[in-house]
Amino acid sequence: MRFTALQSRMGNLLLRRMSNELQAEVLSSTPPNDDISGGGGGGGGGGDGEGRYESIMVCCGETTYIRSSAVYRILQSLDGPSKHLHLIQYMSLVGYVLPTRIRDWIYGIVSNRRRAWFSTSEECLLWDDRFKDRFVDDGVLTGRHQNPPVRGDGVRIIWPSTTNAMGRADDDPPISYDDEFPDGICLIGGTGKISMVDLPMRVVLRVDRESIGLKPDVDGELTLFAWVRPNEIALL
Repeated sequence: MRFTALQSRMGNLLLRRMSNELQAEVLSSTPPNDDISGGGGGGGGGGDGEGRYESIMVCCGETTYIRSSAVYRILQSLDGPSKHLHLIQYMSLVGYVLPTRIRDWIYGIVSNRRRAWFSTSEECLLWDDRFKDRFVDDGVLTGRHQNPPVRGDGVRIIWPSTTNAMGRADDDPPISYDDEFPDGICLIGGTGKISMVDLPMRVVLRVDRESIGLKPDVDGELTLFAWVRPNEIALL
């Protein structure tokens, strides 16, 4: 299990990949309030003043867990010889049989009062050989390539932290729209090969469907065509 802040670009990407209904449960439209501690476990305000996070998230291959279900998944993923840890895991397993509404109600009580009960700390780090590997850095979304891309290159689709030709920040991630995905599908993290280079405007790719969480299509095709901007790819 690896971690990232919901306020980060990676956290923003994970939110964008969720359904609108689940997004609404995680990110409240209510602006941050100094009288409310933390906004339900998500770490306070949403980073842009437009809302606050209501829950932590655990994102698995095909399922996203929030609130008490996310806490349960985190606790069950922990390992170690501690008897206290095993006791907590056993208690969480017993508590998981409760109806979700009751579990989430308890989660909300603890979350909204956690700072008053447990106070805060400038740092909460466990320094060991695996520490850096536990956190996902936004750099995985903002790779760079030094040489111009050419047909046949293997690439990864990224979310660049750059400005466009008009001098405005490119905040929207690369999304593909076609007959199969009329509402669009996010391409970040996908890998594939360049099919055509049309600089400076676009690069056409054959994206491996599996790399963006898709199964083969109805014809058994393992790739899909998509185009992205040249600054939205990094050479593998």
